[in-house]
Amino acid sequence: DFIPWNLVHVSYNTKIYAYTDKKFNTEFTIIYYQWNKGKIKKEYLEKQNEVEAGDTIGLSVGLPTIDKMTGGLLPGDYWTLVGRPGSMKSQMLCKFAVEFAEQIDGKVLFISKEMTSKHIFGRMATLIGEESYSRLKRFQLDEDTIDKMARKVQRLKGNIIVTDDVHDFNGIRPKVMEHDAKVVIVDGLYLFAKNDDWREVAMASRAMRSVALNLNIPAISSEQFNRTGSKSMHGDNIAFTDAIQQDASVILGQERVYDEVAEKYLNMIKMKILKSRDDEAGGEITVSLDFNKSLF
Repeated sequence: DFIPWNLVHVSYNTKIYAYTDKKFNTEFTIIYYQWNKGKIKKEYLEKQNEVEAGDTIGLSVGLPTIDKMTGGLLPGDYWTLVGRPGSMKSQMLCKFAVEFAEQIDGKVLFISKEMTSKHIFGRMATLIGEESYSRLKRFQLDEDTIDKMARKVQRLKGNIIVTDDVHDFNGIRPKVMEHDAKVVIVDGLYLFAKNDDWREVAMASRAMRSVALNLNIPAISSEQFNRTGSKSMHGDNIAFTDAIQQDASVILGQERVYDEVAEKYLNMIKMKILKSRDDEAGGEITVSLDFNKSLF
């Protein structure tokens, strides 16, 4: 599909200048030239007729408010989901993977550093089958329920590849290319770092950004907030390194909602856009959870 952001790609590594009373910068000159040649303008207007105002132009994450505020996940985008331990980041990334697999013609690659591929696939299966993951792992689902869930999983025709055997951030790109993946998700990118070395977290972040940009595919990773200091969801509280704020095009914060009076966590997640490509930063939503059906 034609995406307006492709306009900014035509100027790279090209040296053409236009002169009036001043020298225009290269990007502006070539974009202006290409636009007025007619093809880009025609494709843009055709796409405009297909898209209603506020529609998601990229991949939907299955959360309509987030989709509307961000426009969805685009080729070349690198998103980061940040939360503290126990904030259900892995479960949310599993949901994203299932949503993407139903939208694209190709593979979604899910690289797990948080848990085994077997556990990740179990979470995805219960998301697809709308069953309880807790009951699945305790062998409490009956045969009819298992069969029904299996039929729903087969609908995706193997479009999700789950692996836990990538042991170095330099292995992300080869794994993407091995499976010709159209989307890559890394759960626990910071775990590639040895001894919590912030430099290795920064290099892993740069590796993800490079995969997204150079292969022109969407990429998402999960990261941690600092365990000490402010508990607020803010970009400055991302653990280890500032590189994540620099590299990611969209940063989503996530936390479980805690009831101070009852002194317990509710079946709700608060999500906040900490950084965005446009002006949506600061937008918040609350997502309800149904653990009996693994639904958001």
